[in-house]
Amino acid sequence: MSKVSSAFAKRLEECVPPERIASGEPLSKHTTFQIGGPAEYFVTVSTAEELGRLLALLREVKKPYFPIGRGSNLLVGDKGFRGVVFRLAGELETCKVCGLTADTGKLIAGAGVSLAALANAGNYEEALAVIQAGLAENPSSSILQKDLNSIKKLLGR
Repeated sequence: MSKVSSAFAKRLEECVPPERIASGEPLSKHTTFQIGGPAEYFVTVSTAEELGRLLALLREVKKPYFPIGRGSNLLVGDKGFRGVVFRLAGELETCKVCGLTADTGKLIAGAGVSLAALANAGNYEEALAVIQAGLAENPSSSILQKDLNSIKKLLGR
């Protein structure tokens, strides 16, 4: 990543370590299709605390922003993005299972976790049970329905 030196960049350094901030970073390096122009600023966020500080700053200065995970299903134009693109990494791409059964327990997942990692956190059956329980409480959730369909495909159902 290229080093940054502006007043705004100094404020970014209050949110995350400077080695995880870049200016003019080609987004093609961060998308599975390997296309996309530069981000005005590219930041890698590794903890919930860093994410909170970053979002507070971006809202305060009214800077456009765009979060990404691993860059799949993401198309970026050649002109890039004027604002801050931040990648969710570290603890934000992990998941863990806590006493999961069909009726109880928790599956805790960061916003940057891949579907494969989510499904492999316990096992497919456990992930399926959590998603079905979530749908029972919120049957109109299209996101949970998509996740349910993906897990069912993995299980061959």
